[in-house]
Parts: sequence; structure tokens; C-alpha cells
Amino acid sequence: MLGIGILQRYVIRQLLGSFALALLAISSIIVLFLVMAEAAKAGLGLDQIVQIAPYLIPGTLPYTVPVALLFSVTVVYGRLAGDNEITAVKAAGLSVWTVLWPCILLSIVLSGALYLAASHVIPEANHAVKRVIFSNYEQTFTTFLRRDRILNNPNWPFVIIVKDMEGDDLIAPVFKRRAKINGRDGFDLNIVAKRARLSFDMERAMVRVFLVDATIQPLEVPPEELLKNDALRAPLPRDAGDARTIAAIIAREGVFDRPDSLYRIEARGVSDRTLIEPVVRRKGRDGDSDLVVTGETAVLADLADRPGLLITFEDPSVRARSRASDVGFINEQILEFPLPANVRVSLPPKIVQEMNADELLDKQAELRELRRNERIRQAVAASMWIASGRLQRVNWPEVNRAFREYDDWDYYDRKLETEKQMRIALSCGPFFFALLGAPVGILFAKRDYLSAFITCFLPIILIYYPLTLLGINLGKEGVLDPMIALWMGNLTLSVLAGLVLPNVMRH
Repeated sequence: MLGIGILQRYVIRQLLGSFALALLAISSIIVLFLVMAEAAKAGLGLDQIVQIAPYLIPGTLPYTVPVALLFSVTVVYGRLAGDNEITAVKAAGLSVWTVLWPCILLSIVLSGALYLAASHVIPEANHAVKRVIFSNYEQTFTTFLRRDRILNNPNWPFVIIVKDMEGDDLIAPVFKRRAKINGRDGFDLNIVAKRARLSFDMERAMVRVFLVDATIQPLEVPPEELLKNDALRAPLPRDAGDARTIAAIIAREGVFDRPDSLYRIEARGVSDRTLIEPVVRRKGRDGDSDLVVTGETAVLADLADRPGLLITFEDPSVRARSRASDVGFINEQILEFPLPANVRVSLPPKIVQEMNADELLDKQAELRELRRNERIRQAVAASMWIASGRLQRVNWPEVNRAFREYDDWDYYDRKLETEKQMRIALSCGPFFFALLGAPVGILFAKRDYLSAFITCFLPIILIYYPLTLLGINLGKEGVLDPMIALWMGNLTLSVLAGLVLPNVMRH
């Protein structure tokens, strides 16, 4: 029954011929649309489009192969039944499986090949698209500005926002300079121009921006944002000494002030590291104070991350000088700022769709290890320091991170598991498509072949793919086990095949 005779070889040849033709036609259309969409989204040039086109083909296979096979089996088996060859097989005392098993065998082979491609080839192809886009950094830079209208890379000293792009020109750009404000990320300078153009000096690792009709204005920082929990961070020269040394200087001289120090600290009296009626002034560029903080008392402590003081006030009063008068106007001038040190080799990290099967499993193992042990480890370490009375030794940021990021680790793990199960489920699509398409093609023997294909394809469009998309969301959100969620579509096709297959076997 499973021997490869003349009939089986004929069926296989017919299946392969129509499958190859259908796959070529469907893939060409889908790749064309994908290339157009990618080019529009990323603003790619013609040379980049030519380079990425071959890498887009593998990603279409989990969708084009099952549909092409469905078209092939409905056409081939519909034609066999229409020519009464199925009837002749039954008249010879043979089972319909004599002509069906070549189709099932082909679908199993295609499913296995798709799984291998989904596990290794497709992720690598997806990542190769990113490598092509990022191969020319200058072109990539303008590409992302053209697409997103904003470039907000935390490694860059500026955030760049544009209204539009004309060629390589930035229209109405805004450059916001990053700065640490009392230990928090913020901005201290705005540059607004009518037009700008960027060029890259890769040898010096610099970005040069040619500005037209630009205004430069320091940003106002609300006084209440300058203190965090009534504490002011005051970076000082490295050789200024620790908190006790500076307190001793203030006790002896009444003031701490050095030409190379950004801060001037004075007080009416000092008790250990506590200042009585302190006045802390931050020096502006013109020598005057642009920030003055006073209070009844203040306690000096050392900054943990750099030389300087953490000054905690009791009942602080803050006065900040307006810097609106510092607005300047420049035209046809060049602004320079450095590229990140690793700009030439850096790529955004791999997303889930770019990870091969081994990387998925390794990442899942890492996340599950973090979920299992990290909160316990941080809690035990913190409790030991607390029990010994050394609260200052507790690494509160790490404790907070472990508890805050637990849900993120859990979600990312579900996302990885959903991706893994989706690859398996979609890879099995050819088998279930063929299981449904072949008997339907035989039942529609006396009608046109397109009707049989549409009859199979409608439930796939209306039920199978919506169930697959629903399963992806349910799996990521943890509502359903990803394996159950992603196999709902395949199970639906198997039920439909079970309804039509007995009729083909009997009649």
C-alpha cells in the first residue's frame, strides 16, 4: 500500500510541479510587498533594498509553503478525481490512501524542513536584515530620523528631534543636550534650528552638525527638582577630601571655596558633619551664583559614585537664577559632539524573532534562573546587613531592581516560550493544510479546482490565522499555556479534516 509505484510517482510529480509554481508566485508577491513596506518604514536606498531582499524570503516560508501546498493538493487531487482516477483506484480494490499518502509524506517532509528553517535559518536571516541596515552608519542615522523623526540613544549626548527630512537635511531640528540634574537624567540645553545637516568624521569619532538660523538656550530647571528628598548632590574636585575633611575646613574657616570647585559652601557653625545655617551656592558661568540653597541645618555625606558631597538639608529653601538671558543666536555654524565609543561595531540587541533555537533555550534558562534565585539572593543579603545594624551597606538599588524586574523576566520568558511554540505550530502547517486540502479536492471533483481551494482557504483565513494571532497574545500574557494557545489553529484544521476524510474513504 505504501510502495512507490507508477501512480505514486505520477502523483508526486504533479504535486511538486504545482507546488513549486504556486510557491514561486505567492513568495514573489509577498516579498515584493515586504520589501516595499521595509523600504517605506526604514527609508532604505536602492542598494540596501537589493541587499535585504534575499534575506526577507526565508521569513515568508512558514506562511507561503502551507498555502502553496494547499493549492497544489486541491488542484492535483481535484483533477485526479475529476478524471475518475480515484474511482479507478477503488475499483481495483485499493484504498484511497494509495494516492493520498504521497501528499501526506510530502507535507511531513515540508513540515520538518520548515521547523529546521524556523529554528535556525529564518532567525539568522532576520538578523542579517538588521546588519545590512546598520552597515552604513551615516545612512542608518538619517534612515532612522526619517522614519521615527526622533533619535533618542542613551549613549549619545544629544536627543535629536526633527519635523521632517529633505534628502539628508534636517528640517526644524531640535537638539536637547543630556545632563545629570541632582543625579537624575535630564536636559540642560536646547538648540533649535531652521535647518541642519549632519556629517560623520569616523576617524575622529565625531558628529558635525551644520546649523542654519539656530538659537541656543539653557533650559530652566524648576528649583523643586534640584533637590531629591531634601538632598543636593554637589560634585567636587577629586582632591577636595571627604565629608569630614570639608566639614573641618568649614568649621575652621567658615567657608569651603576653591577656584576649581563648582560649589561654595559656608555655615555659621559646624557640629561633626552637621552645618548650622548652611548656605550652598553653585557658581554660574559668569561667576555669579545661579543656585543658592539654604536651611536650618545640613548634614554632609560622601557621594557613592563620584567625588563630592550629598548635602541633606532640614527645611531647605532654594533659589535658582533664571538663565533666559543666556539665549544666543548662531547662523551657519558647526556643532560637534562625539560618537559613542562602540558606534562602529554596535548593533541593537537581538529581538526574539532573531534568536535561533539554541539562543532561545539559553535565554529562557537565564531568565528562569533569575526568577528562581535573584529575589531570594537580594532579600537574604539585605536581611543580613539589616540584622547586623549596617543599613548603609544594603544595596537598595539592586534589591529594588530584583523585585521590580521580576514581572519583566516572567513576561520575557513567556514571550520566548510563545515564540518557540509558534515556530513549531507554524512548521506543522503544511501537514494539516494537506490533511484538509486533499480530501476536499477529491470531493469537489466535478467542480472547478479554484472552488476547492477557496473552500479550504476561507476557514484558514477566518479561523486558523485569527486563532494563531489570538494564541500568540494569550501565550505572551500568560492566560494560556503557549503550547495550547498556539496549537488551537492546527487542532481546528484537524477537526475539519476529520469531518471530510471519512466521506472520501467510503465513497
